[in-house]
Order: sequence, then structure tokens, then C-alpha cells
Amino acid sequence: MIRRPSESAVDYYKKNPPACIANFLAAPTWLEGIAFDGHGYSGIAPDNLVENPQTIFKITCKCCHKYFRMIAKAGIKGFVFFDNRIIAQEYSIRCCKCDAEQVFFSRLKHGYHIEVFHPMDEPGDDGIDNDFDREIEEIAPIECQCFACDHREFEIYARFEYSNSLFQNSYFSGRQQEYFTWFSGLGKCRKCSTMNLLIDFECD
Repeated sequence: MIRRPSESAVDYYKKNPPACIANFLAAPTWLEGIAFDGHGYSGIAPDNLVENPQTIFKITCKCCHKYFRMIAKAGIKGFVFFDNRIIAQEYSIRCCKCDAEQVFFSRLKHGYHIEVFHPMDEPGDDGIDNDFDREIEEIAPIECQCFACDHREFEIYARFEYSNSLFQNSYFSGRQQEYFTWFSGLGKCRKCSTMNLLIDFECD
């Protein structure tokens, strides 16, 4: 029998999106027919009978426009291309109407591993953030494209997976939403409606 996440945990995550999408309008939603990777019973290849909580948010610009371009920015090792995806250190999205560009996900700033092992206590800390900023200035960003038609404008979705145990430890209290263990960024092509898995990272 699969042990499912509590309704209270799922409800909490729906009402409290992580800080990485705080600069956008984020509405809880669900996507049918998408096989996400993940931990436990939540992934494509289940390895135990624990289903971890997951939330998906549809992202809208604060100007209320729903289409974006996604920009991948390289880190220390540059870009890697795998399974149609651009593997980068940071991804931003730029509104196709007002041109506002905001960070959407950074492997060096967001998720469980960073929150536990590399917390940035002070703004402007001279740690990994600044090293990364210096590095990406040397490598030109790349815009993500639709796998089917090469178009570059998308409706954007963010998917977060969480450990089932976060509400059992007071260390995480009040900030459980920041400790996601998997992040997926999806783009529904504006031209052909193909749903593209543009970002997919384990974060623990």
C-alpha cells in the first residue's frame, strides 16, 4: 500500500510557493499525463512506497502576461546538452510583453542542498553567488527552444517535490517550501503547444 502525503502538507505547499518564484504570479495547478522524475514513489522508477508531496505552479508575469522566453546561464563548467535540455547553473525567464527578466531557478541558490549546506546568511555575501556571477559574464546565455518546432516562447510551469518528513522536524518549521528535493521547469510552446521539460534537477 502506498503511503500518501498528508493533505495538510500538500495544502501548505500550494499556499506557500518557494522564494525562487516570488517575483512572479504563481497559481497552483496540475498537469495530466506528465511523467516526472523524483524520489520514492513520486518518480518514474519508484524505489519505495512513500509518495512525496509535489506541487506545480503556473507562472505569470506581474504584468499579467503568460508567455516567457527562458534563458539558460552557464556556471563554472559551462553548458551541457542532454536529452534535448540545456544543463546550466541558472535559468531566468523574460516576459514576452514587458521584457521583465527574473531568475527562475539557480542550482547554486535554491533547493534542499543549498538551504542545508550553503545558506547565504547575509545579502551580498562573498560566497558562491558572487563567484557564479563573475563566471556567467564570460559565457553568452542561451535561449531554450521547443523540442518540436524550435520556437522560443512558452507558458511556464514550476514543479517542486518535497521529502515526506519535513513537517516532522522543527528545523524546517515555517520554511518547508524552500527545502524542495526536486525541481522541474516546463514550457508549453506558444506555437505548437508541445509541453517541454526544460529543467529537471535533483536538489538534495
